[in-house]
Amino acid sequence: MLLFAAGLFHFWLKSARFQEGWYWLKAGLNQAKETITPELLALALTEAASLAHLLGDERLAMLLDEKCLEVYRKLGDENMFNNIFNPKQIEYAYDRYRLHLASREDLMAAISRTEGENNTIKLTTMVYWIKAHLASEDGDYVQARILLGEALQQLQKAGYQRGICYCLLDLGFVALHEGRVEEANFFFEQSHVLALQLRDIFSFTESLTSLGFIRLGLEDYEKAASCLTVSLILCPSLGDKEYIYRCILGLIQLAEREGQLERAACLYGFAEILAEGFDSTFRETAHRDMAELLELFGERASTDVFIQARDKGRIMTENEVASYACTRQRNPQPLVSVI
Repeated sequence: MLLFAAGLFHFWLKSARFQEGWYWLKAGLNQAKETITPELLALALTEAASLAHLLGDERLAMLLDEKCLEVYRKLGDENMFNNIFNPKQIEYAYDRYRLHLASREDLMAAISRTEGENNTIKLTTMVYWIKAHLASEDGDYVQARILLGEALQQLQKAGYQRGICYCLLDLGFVALHEGRVEEANFFFEQSHVLALQLRDIFSFTESLTSLGFIRLGLEDYEKAASCLTVSLILCPSLGDKEYIYRCILGLIQLAEREGQLERAACLYGFAEILAEGFDSTFRETAHRDMAELLELFGERASTDVFIQARDKGRIMTENEVASYACTRQRNPQPLVSVI
């Protein structure tokens, strides 16, 4: 039963049947208590913790997280499983940190437990990447760039093309934070080309969206519109509304710069409703974004044109807003040549 319930995890998520998924996982865990393998236990606890978090029971989510991390620690201590479970242990600790269920000290402790001379390139680059993210959080972009550079060298040495693609993307974000627009543009373009070769929809869309923001900053509005609109069309296939939200933010700024108040207001209304569906952490960030954009509009935000268009955007579906965004395109370009 447990294997069956664990296999249906993505079904529970996609159908938003969290309570039903929790029931089956709990029943499966209780039934297989004596015979369950550590590998299946780690998977089931991961899924149960995720469902508890989605159901709003943070205390239970944290308890399940602790149990799961303990299983990964034990698996990682067995030499024959080190290359498999040490990365999983760090990934899990990092996810807990991102959800604010664990401190940075917990995350660094997980990393220190797994560091060693015989680590795989995958584990080594993962540690570099996490440390680079932490450096970026602290505003130390120089250190982040150094760590990502080390990771890139390891990935190039191993020939891991997908890893190189994502590392180039992160280097672009760091360069952007440092105000190195041309350098960021270079990294995003390199990541975009590699993503196209690999047919990796995630990095392809992420790099395309980033290029849209770069073009927006360079006042190349036609190419900014192409990049952001194509990204918006692709985003629903990623299964993460945060991607859609980011595209919409860019399109709002584009419309405002081009003096299209009604279009900007309509997209703003859609973004407001979209943001309400995010978890508490990202929702706070989205609210700050919305407040900053509202200041950008100034007194225009109180006009009838803005208010009516904003209300229109609030009731739009994802498909409707994508179609609406496409009407901006004067000369649509082929997907592979938008940059």
